[in-house]
Amino acid sequence: MTQFTNRREQGFTLIEMILVLVIAGLAIGVVASNFSTGFAGVRLKSAVNDIASALRYTRGQAISKGKEAVFTLDVDKRSYTISTRSKVHMLPEILDLTVNTAQSEINGDGKGSIRFFADGSSTGGRVEIKSDAGKRFVDINWLTGQILIQVAENDD
Repeated sequence: MTQFTNRREQGFTLIEMILVLVIAGLAIGVVASNFSTGFAGVRLKSAVNDIASALRYTRGQAISKGKEAVFTLDVDKRSYTISTRSKVHMLPEILDLTVNTAQSEINGDGKGSIRFFADGSSTGGRVEIKSDAGKRFVDINWLTGQILIQVAENDD
């Protein structure tokens, strides 16, 4: 007894295989680009929270020790220091940083400082953190020393 098999039951054609590979490649490309954008957003958010936390810590040190404490941001090296600690904290290379503070707190070497006083007040200012994922601001109120994170309304 002979069996007759239809040609379609034997396997896939080369065109069908190429089509499946192209569709799979496109799907992987879309997922990869969304993943990298999401990862950049996470890194931006993490850096903003890190800076805000360091500023709050610096303010707390000034209040608890009863003397000035200084947060210094080096925009060129993407790093910051706190006067009560010797460690240099590095930030991701993908970030663009800007610090706006009192003229007396700006150093010509790309550094700017926010000074906190024993009563909790500060010299005030704003740290702008920007990446491909967006822009955020960390505002420091000069009168109260309060630290506030803001998301930019429109990204430049």
